[in-house]
Amino acid sequence: MKNIFTSLKEFASRSFEAIAIARTREALNHLPDQELKALGITRNALKTGNFYSVNKVLDFRTGNVN
Repeated sequence: MKNIFTSLKEFASRSFEAIAIARTREALNHLPDQELKALGITRNALKTGNFYSVNKVLDFRTGNVN
């Protein structure tokens, strides 16, 4: 039973990650080239899906929102 929940959790995590990447790519696709350049993203990187570094995303720090 525990194995089923682990598999389900991994499936859900991969699915939500794929959805987030697709939505981000779609949103970035609407930006002009100058704004993409300011973000350090090329049009080619956007097309191939190689537009973010996992380590940069995981190390992103947010401010205290109180």
